[in-house]
Amino acid sequence: MRTGSTTATSAPSDNYGTWATRPAGAREEWQASARHNGLMAQVVLFHSAYGLRQAEASAAARLRAVGREVITPDLYGGQTAGTLDAALALMDAVGWDLICARARQLLQAVPGTAVLAGLSMGAGVIGSVWHQRQAAAGIVLLHRIAPIPASPRPGLAVQVHLADYHPAAAGRTWQHVTAFLSAL
Repeated sequence: MRTGSTTATSAPSDNYGTWATRPAGAREEWQASARHNGLMAQVVLFHSAYGLRQAEASAAARLRAVGREVITPDLYGGQTAGTLDAALALMDAVGWDLICARARQLLQAVPGTAVLAGLSMGAGVIGSVWHQRQAAAGIVLLHRIAPIPASPRPGLAVQVHLADYHPAAAGRTWQHVTAFLSAL
């Protein structure tokens, strides 16, 4: 992360590598930007390399349960994979340019203040479109990091979850994500 512009803060300890950053003293700015026409910002949840599957549907359901409107775009046009090798082959077959073009096309119809969230490959997608979404209320990167634009908006809330998979950690990760979104 850029030094001097953010303050790293520990999320509640879960021993699975969860951490978050936010600019010091900027909470009021991102609370205001998280609302669109007085409503809570939407969340756009980008899928992993496996495609749009039950894992993304479950993640979206968790966010909807706490009052968020969640959009889960299908960047693969209905295709999914069952193994990591098949997922990487599918991602290569669809092509990174087309994946990101589909994400940009969808984002044209979404308020600029929408929170961008991505699971694994979806975090990479965010890295490719982030510079075009300067008004985003927040960024949530799950299971992968993404390049930070050269000039991120001051006050932008960013949360990153990196961990080796552990069944006990999954529920805590979503507790942290929903708490983060509630603060927006």
